[in-house]
Amino acid sequence: TNEFYPGVCHVLMTTNITWADVERGRGPTGVAVRTGEIVVSDDFAADSRLRPWREEAARRAFRSSIALPLRSEHQILGALTIYSAEVGAFDGREQQLLQQLSSNLSYAIMALRARTQSAFSAQKLRQSALYARSLLEASLDPLVTINKEGKITDVNEATEKATGMSRAGLIGSDFCDYFTEPQKARDGYERVFEQGFVRDYPLAIRSASGAVLDVLYNATVFKGASGEVECVRRPAMSPN
Repeated sequence: TNEFYPGVCHVLMTTNITWADVERGRGPTGVAVRTGEIVVSDDFAADSRLRPWREEAARRAFRSSIALPLRSEHQILGALTIYSAEVGAFDGREQQLLQQLSSNLSYAIMALRARTQSAFSAQKLRQSALYARSLLEASLDPLVTINKEGKITDVNEATEKATGMSRAGLIGSDFCDYFTEPQKARDGYERVFEQGFVRDYPLAIRSASGAVLDVLYNATVFKGASGEVECVRRPAMSPN
């Protein structure tokens, strides 16, 4: 809740305002938050709702106020409460202008929340990516992920050593190209999509130097949140 007076923001620590349905929640600010309605008090001296704050208001020369709910589409965020030293300061025209102000302020609050959430989500995504890479690199056996077109999307260091190729060079290339029997490798890849997995499928990797490494190829499909298959994960190609 924000309290304003002649353009200056005051945090009234001694007012003890709440929006619970208790005595100190039945003033303009508490009612505005609880009901989502604009609440005007034209004369503090005559308004019984202001009894708990009358002494503090008189000390600050507050005579009237308007409390405007700050809302998102589905909830009340708080209230903007504006005070005046004049009785009856908030007529119909003033209320319309201040309602527009509260709408703009609500929009700004939601925009800041969205920006904060976006930054938080981006940070979580980066953390997840780093965690996935750490798992990928933890294996001493070659690990590869490929998309539905059979293109490599990620590898670990063991794969770089087995193929004699850099990670940058491997990503985007056809994974079958690195086996001595490309068609047999493709058959294994297609079997993963048919069955959902492959276990101990014998293949041989030919490195850039010409060296050949016999491996047992294991793979499973990875499904996204919608349940669609996004890629094939090759948990390990262990030396045979």
